[in-house]
Amino acid sequence: MIIFNFADNFPSLNKWKRNVRNKYTNTNDQTLSENKFLLGLNYKLLSDFSKKQKSLYIPPLLIVASTLLIIIISIIPRVRIARLSPNHEIFNYKYNELQEINNKLKYFANELINLKPIHTDEAPTVLFAYFLQQSIPTDVKLSDYALNEKAFSINASSDNLNSLNEFISLLDKSMLVKEGTLSVKKLIKQSPANNTFQQSNYNTNSHNSFLEISGNLNEIDLEDKLKMYKETFNFGKTVKLESYLKALSLFKL
Repeated sequence: MIIFNFADNFPSLNKWKRNVRNKYTNTNDQTLSENKFLLGLNYKLLSDFSKKQKSLYIPPLLIVASTLLIIIISIIPRVRIARLSPNHEIFNYKYNELQEINNKLKYFANELINLKPIHTDEAPTVLFAYFLQQSIPTDVKLSDYALNEKAFSINASSDNLNSLNEFISLLDKSMLVKEGTLSVKKLIKQSPANNTFQQSNYNTNSHNSFLEISGNLNEIDLEDKLKMYKETFNFGKTVKLESYLKALSLFKL
């Protein structure tokens, strides 16, 4: 496309050219001047506003300053918390472990306490038979005896009253018999005339004196009972009671 200017056909005409640079320069200078004026005016207005209207901006500034101060102060405990958090987690883990162990120990201790009657309340059959055997004179015969965990009764016979008295004395000194509880229930001495009747009924001996005695058993602690088990060579009871006593000492019960 060809741009045609008719003024080129008339050399006597002066062409007008737009001074672009000056225009922009003047405009820029004017703009800068206006901006400076506005800035100065705005600063003055802001200064006057800040002096007259302090109640509008001082409270918010105080709130912001207080908030920033609190945030700055809270940095120290936050850093400490972050540094001690691993130790706190380890403590909680160890505490839970320790509590679980304590609960297990309490459970085992209660189980040991519940097992105690097995060793204390049972009838001492083997021990009673052993010590009874040591208390019987040679010419005394036992007919029968009954025993539970607290008391006993014995039927014996002999042709010699002195032997029966010795039997009573030895039995009264036994560790298993509670002191002062031994009593004679029956003491029958048959005459020689009735001895034939006795032989026809029992066909065993010519004993003419019959004795029935009873008493209470002594409460023996577990340590003394263990010594008795060892003395009577009752190895099964010895092993069980030794293990139980070790467990009690371990738990300090």
